[in-house]
Amino acid sequence: MIGLLLSICLSSACGEKTVATVSNEVDAIEIIDVLRENGIEAEKVETAEGEAKRWSIVVKEGMFGSGTFQLAVQVLRDHGLPRPEETPNKESSLFPGSEEARRAEEQRRLRADIERQLRALPGVTRVIVNLVVPGDQTLEIEKTEPSASVLIVHRDQQPAFNDRQVQNMVAKAVPRLKPENVSVTMSQQPPRPVPYDELRARRNNNLLFAAAFALIIILACVLLVLFLQSRRQRAELAALRQAQGETEEEAEGDAAAEGERSTKDLVARR
Repeated sequence: MIGLLLSICLSSACGEKTVATVSNEVDAIEIIDVLRENGIEAEKVETAEGEAKRWSIVVKEGMFGSGTFQLAVQVLRDHGLPRPEETPNKESSLFPGSEEARRAEEQRRLRADIERQLRALPGVTRVIVNLVVPGDQTLEIEKTEPSASVLIVHRDQQPAFNDRQVQNMVAKAVPRLKPENVSVTMSQQPPRPVPYDELRARRNNNLLFAAAFALIIILACVLLVLFLQSRRQRAELAALRQAQGETEEEAEGDAAAEGERSTKDLVARR
């Protein structure tokens, strides 16, 4: 009984929680690597949403909520994970054969490729790219040149790249785009320190709470067993006393009957 209660408590105290879900295995592996670099064990679980495969990244919460899940979420946010997933353009979904839909889908893929390349730069956590690529300007008198704006969030105080390098990377990816028409904004967002001491103290407190809770359960079970044994012993003692009383009554009845017979015999002899 005690083992059953303890197993129930432990099963409710420990569990796995999903910190992210991505659409490809490469992103899932990247998230797991980042979490393990910060001392958090995680694993990927393949799931299915309709016909599409997805991967969930789960962490073990530990004894009575040790804070691992909150820490994993913090680490992923500081590293810009999971990456934002590109969704198909609405026009391409409504009018898949139109020229406008084709151009919008092409720009979407181009923007996604540029963001993927920029995220590969050291220390980059988030990238947002906006492209302005004019369509056919054959009949236009004043032609508009392509332009782009780039926002890069990085961790390092001094990034290993500069604005000019970013402008050249973006310009080479877009036809007729000149580097001077690429606006670059870089912002530093250092990762927050991982509160290992706080987590360790919380884990120790939770272990003490678990030990005290288990001790209370054991004491309650022991008291329950003692109470049931005492109750059974009282019932057995009462039954024994009742049986002994009945035996004494029978003995007294037999003695009275014997005395009465003896009296009758003496009277008869006289």
